[in-house]
Amino acid sequence: RSGYGKITWVDGNTYDGYFEEDKFSGFGKYTSDTVIQEGTWKDNKFFEGNEISRTTGKRTAVYKNGKRTNV
Repeated sequence: RSGYGKITWVDGNTYDGYFEEDKFSGFGKYTSDTVIQEGTWKDNKFFEGNEISRTTGKRTAVYKNGKRTNV
């Protein structure tokens, strides 16, 4: 499947965004009990955007070209 959708897993984690051939691809937001990752996804991997701690509300990392940099 391709297009926009939302997945909620049994543990409460969610992905809300775009899919291409059943993979996270394009803009999306993944939310777990500890982090939020919002930005661009490519082949199920977080490719570019911000990671925010759900505990502090602060940005903990930046992803660019699939590489994570702590802030």
